[in-house]
Amino acid sequence: RGHGASSGADEICTVADLAADIGSLLDHLGINDAGVCGLSLGGMVALQLAIDQPHRAACLVISNSRGSFSDPEMSLLVKGWITVLLQAEGPLNRLRATWPKLASDAFRDSPAGQAVFDGWVQVAQKVKGSSLANIASGMSRFDLRDRLRAINKPVLVIAGEDDRLFSIED
Repeated sequence: RGHGASSGADEICTVADLAADIGSLLDHLGINDAGVCGLSLGGMVALQLAIDQPHRAACLVISNSRGSFSDPEMSLLVKGWITVLLQAEGPLNRLRATWPKLASDAFRDSPAGQAVFDGWVQVAQKVKGSSLANIASGMSRFDLRDRLRAINKPVLVIAGEDDRLFSIED
């Protein structure tokens, strides 16, 4: 919900809501369990799915993500994102501000990097800032730290020392 060609998030949408959406999609597709891979917010959704619907996740790959987004530092970050997202061309402005944190200088300057950025620009131009603001607001409520041990499936966690959004410790 609220990403790509999916319907928008017209109200605050939590990570648990997004995980429930994935469960519904799997039902619709007739898939009982799957290997689930999530990057950033997707990693949080994958963790939530594995806890709320453990039969769904055969295994997990969690990349550049974290088990909580509710601490004061993250809350301030999310408030800043919401402010930008609700402005004119908010999603595009958010992408422009975040892109340098998401990719190395060498990749951003390469033809492949420019192609990726151009594709994200097309997506950012189509999505409503209010929809992404509702998802960002829901992210600030996310905290699974005390429940992560309940995941008893194989999990690969990927983190990078140059990631500026999610540290290895996260």
